[in-house]
Amino acid sequence: MEAEPSIKELRRTPKQSRSIKTVERLLGCAAVVLEGGGYDGFSMQSVADEAGMAIGTVYQYFPDKYAILQTLVERWYEKTESVHLAAHSTYDYVLKYAEVYTKEPGASALLDAIQAVPKLRAFDRSKVDEAIHRTAIEFADGGDPTARDYARARVLTITVDSVLRAAIRLPASETALLINELERLLTTILTDTTDTKPV
Repeated sequence: MEAEPSIKELRRTPKQSRSIKTVERLLGCAAVVLEGGGYDGFSMQSVADEAGMAIGTVYQYFPDKYAILQTLVERWYEKTESVHLAAHSTYDYVLKYAEVYTKEPGASALLDAIQAVPKLRAFDRSKVDEAIHRTAIEFADGGDPTARDYARARVLTITVDSVLRAAIRLPASETALLINELERLLTTILTDTTDTKPV
């Protein structure tokens, strides 16, 4: 059984244009490796082979494969955080969110990696909590969120995330149906302004 890894930062922060391009190429190739071989087939050597670089070059920038995965996960969340509920219709919101899940190379395998690596899983949970808080503030029009704002934000965030994580593992036709049903569900959630009765 593989020991629990520690997630490390980039070994060398790229500053020059050539170094930045190298890191971008390595990350792009890492996504391709994930897409083709899944988390189980992911290694520093497989990334080096895909990039056509010596493995020593990979180690110049990343201390281990988990640092690469951490960077990919961070970039994944940067893309989801750019989709704001208030800036889009419900339909566009769902579509833009879905694009992050369905169009990102290696998305399914990256989500598998999140579940397989405890520290990535903890990071994932923290980002979901941040998304819930951010959405609750949107529901409160920028003010202090109420308990119901948080409840609606939690339902919205977890529903979107769970449905889209399932959708990327389905054939394209089924994915499209799932996204349409998700949009209908969210429309109901977002247009319901009635107060709930206390339990």
